[in-house]
Amino acid sequence: MILPLTNFADNFTGRETNKKYYFIDNGIIGLLTTDCLSSQFENMVALVLLRKYGIDDKVYFYNYNIEVDFVVPENELAIQACYVLGDETGETYRRETQALIKLSKRLPYHDLVIVTYNEEREIEVDGKCITVVPAWKWLIGA
Repeated sequence: MILPLTNFADNFTGRETNKKYYFIDNGIIGLLTTDCLSSQFENMVALVLLRKYGIDDKVYFYNYNIEVDFVVPENELAIQACYVLGDETGETYRRETQALIKLSKRLPYHDLVIVTYNEEREIEVDGKCITVVPAWKWLIGA
């Protein structure tokens, strides 16, 4: 019923004890909370990544002074799942883009992506390019 992701930044003990969990059925989230849209959105992205890359230590999350929803080290891919990103004046925009930029300075990740409900654009920050893609388009390519 649930699929665990481990923290790529943790040591072995942390990877085994501090996991992030996603439901196999997105409808379960609706049973557990009343404000579930963003949780269901992130869960959907997790399920697609786990289906594409497998559940055997291919997809992680990253949490060490910054939080990035998903990293796929083998593909140098980092993904934030964000229902509504907004513009550069908003807190969500700053949090999501800064996390990806900080991660790309720590690890050699070149594919930085923010999956949103319906926003699409390229963002240039500190010489790094972040692709913002609507979920429908990302799902077609996944």
